Amino acid sequence: MGNIISPEARRSIQNLATKIFAIECQILDIGSRQGATGYIDFIGQNELIESIAKGCDSVGRNFIVWKADCILTSNNQVSNFSTFTTFFKRYIEFDSVLYHTCGHGHKLFTTEGGCTEAQMEFLLKLLETRDLTINKDQIETYRIIFDTWDIKLSDDATLQVIVR
Repeated sequence: MGNIISPEARRSIQNLATKIFAIECQILDIGSRQGATGYIDFIGQNELIESIAKGCDSVGRNFIVWKADCILTSNNQVSNFSTFTTFFKRYIEFDSVLYHTCGHGHKLFTTEGGCTEAQMEFLLKLLETRDLTINKDQIETYRIIFDTWDIKLSDDATLQVIVR
């Protein structure tokens, strides 16, 4: 039962996670706090001194949280919105490769069913460069969330994401 991934994909995801959680940024000590569901879905933007912070929850799961401003250009219109996203390891087991996102307000991308390898590659590049522009195909591949807006993407749509 469940999803089975190849040993190569497992290693790639583990390597990407190691690099993501090694990003130099503020350390956020959340102590033993937990959200209503037992996860770290309670972190607020006011807790970040910088645009990116990372830490470990009360049971030892790594997380990294960031603020980003987004500029979507589609159908000759420009839309601006802000995101606040927490990326975290779902299970404490060492060999687990299931990662998710959560956040108060609008999170950048959805990870229903688990974060994909492509999403992790995108996240690593975004956190390293702090400014990334992607096209319509990438918007769809990375499962960028626009569900709170009535947005129809044109074929030439672009999204600039700026970690602020």
